[in-house]
Amino acid sequence: WLRSVVAQIFLASVEALTEPSVRPSPETERIFGEVEARLLEWPHVAAVAEFFAMEPSYFQRLFKKATGMSPWNYILRARCRHACDQLRHSPSSVTSIAYDLGFSSSQHFSTVFRRLTGHTPGEFRRLHHAT
Repeated sequence: WLRSVVAQIFLASVEALTEPSVRPSPETERIFGEVEARLLEWPHVAAVAEFFAMEPSYFQRLFKKATGMSPWNYILRARCRHACDQLRHSPSSVTSIAYDLGFSSSQHFSTVFRRLTGHTPGEFRRLHHAT
């Protein structure tokens, strides 16, 4: 029941976002907060769509309309943002960070991270490590 309500709020909020001058509603911001909080729980977009009680293809269209990117791209970017924080502030190895953030391998993590940041995780750590 709750998921249905959240899905309806999400749909209404996404429709409101078609106007460029309209700011995201508090409901939309809460939904993105929920996605952010559950990044590691959702191994694929179908799990996200299921949480919001929507068909995956429909959820993907709505999400892209609201954000300009696919849900999976959003999740990868958010995971890389978390990785940046960990690389700056944690002594954990790159491999450990990769697995902690839900990547299947450190190689896949490095590829995605480099594509999004322009640096390998090791380079990023050397450049941005908090002293």
